[in-house]
Amino acid sequence: MRNFNTEIGGYNFEFKTVSIRTWSLFHVYVTIQGAKRRFHMTGDEKGFRITDPFEQIEGMEQGLSDSILAEMAKDEQH
Repeated sequence: MRNFNTEIGGYNFEFKTVSIRTWSLFHVYVTIQGAKRRFHMTGDEKGFRITDPFEQIEGMEQGLSDSILAEMAKDEQH
């Protein structure tokens, strides 16, 4: 389990894990128009979803989910 960053659509997303045992819940931070916003993503090895979306990140859910799944795969290799 670790925190990580990824860039999607020109935005840098900071993923902060909430659970210390499983990849299941994240606080995600992104700066949009100078304001730092936080939202949550929850899920499992099948995929993740945004629980509290807002207009600027609509349509990015699949890319964000794929980023989490890629980090999970890296973690399993270690």
